[in-house]
This record gives sequence, C-alpha cells and structure tokens, in this order.
Amino acid sequence: MPQFRKLLSLPVELRLEIYSQCTAFSLLQLSHTCSALHHEINKYPAIIKNTYGYWDPKAYESRSTDSSYERWRRASAHHKRPVEYEAGFAGMAFNLHLVSWLRDEEEYILFLRQARSWRGPEVLPDVEPPLIRPGKPNRRRRIRFLLL
Repeated sequence: MPQFRKLLSLPVELRLEIYSQCTAFSLLQLSHTCSALHHEINKYPAIIKNTYGYWDPKAYESRSTDSSYERWRRASAHHKRPVEYEAGFAGMAFNLHLVSWLRDEEEYILFLRQARSWRGPEVLPDVEPPLIRPGKPNRRRRIRFLLL
C-alpha cells in the first residue's frame, strides 16, 4: 500500500494537526503528492496561511505594492486563471509563489533540486527564490539564487 494512503486513513482532525506543523514549503510538497491531499490542503486556507514561510500579499501591500503586484501576477499566471488583485489569493490553489521563507539549508537544497528539474539548469526568471530564515523570525539571510 502506498505511503500516502496510510496518511489518508488517519482522521481528518489528526491530518489537520499534522499539516499545521509543516512549513509552507513542506505543505506544498505534501499537497503535490496526490490529488486527494491537494484538495484537502487547499480546502483549509487558514492552515496554509499560518504555516512558517507562507507569503501573505496583504501583509506586504503597504510596504511594497509593486513587488506584491508582481508576485500576485506570477502566482495568477501559474494558476492559469485571472484572479482580481484586490481579492488577494482567494480561490487560488497554493503554489510555489506563495512560499517566501524556507526553514533551513535542507529545504533550500530541495527547492534548488526541484527547480532545476522543473525548468532546467538555467536561471529561473519567473520563480522568485524563497529566503532562508532560520532561528529567530527577525533574522534574515538572503541566499543568492544562482543555478550553475
């Protein structure tokens, strides 16, 4: 029996608790393992929005409207249907453009490995790399996004 079937056999309440312990990037990985998990995770946007690393466009709107709009535009294009910017990400499936922080180097390495497999070894102009933000929430460290 596949591993994800064992996860789906757990009660919904327990699965929701597991999802709430994941980072945004891990939750994104989990949501792409099968359609049942994809639908279930996207059914509870509050869990996604409270994960470590989730990018909330409304929180950054006052500081950087242009970059928020650009990120929304890329996420909307990824979703393949137009969504009103004022409505935020309502109705849009959780995708890579909604992940802005990675917990550690391991997540970053996984991100790079998967980005290469999605788009090839060239630089990815339409994917803004998430930042690694270990430890304290106010400590920021930008990792240069170079795919050689």
